[in-house]
Amino acid sequence: MILILLALNMEIEHLFYGTPVRLNLLALLVIFSALEKKEVGFLFIAFFCGLLLDFYSSGPFGSFLFSFLFTASLLNWSIKTFWAAELNFKSIFLFLSVGLLAVEIFLRIFAKILPHAAFSDVIEFNPVILRIIFSIIFGLFASFPVFALWRFALKIIIGMETKRLALK
Repeated sequence: MILILLALNMEIEHLFYGTPVRLNLLALLVIFSALEKKEVGFLFIAFFCGLLLDFYSSGPFGSFLFSFLFTASLLNWSIKTFWAAELNFKSIFLFLSVGLLAVEIFLRIFAKILPHAAFSDVIEFNPVILRIIFSIIFGLFASFPVFALWRFALKIIIGMETKRLALK
């Protein structure tokens, strides 16, 4: 599932080239995994997705990795600490918006901190507010198919686990 979203992410990046929109499907997957209230499984997904995006981006190595890890950790901590109720549609949109905003902010912070040789794409600060607003809006629209794919993958994993336990 991560490799499919990575391939789609690379093609969508070419589609929106030259516009202020930055759509990151792997960030949506990291946010959905952090919202599951699991112990540490979301950190593996955040690490792997960030590592893959760092390999394919022209930014400083580690900027996506650290931004995904920090965002997923903060979202998971806030869900476990402050949100006792079950997540509904409004709260998922709230956490998605906060998560996408946090990824954008952490990307810019880590792009400034981490050493790099030639990097100009992530740290363009001139239309930063417009870029963040468009990225959040398009990210919210793209969250519907990614969420459906995430739920489908969870159903398959639960079904395989049930079959494995039944065969024991």
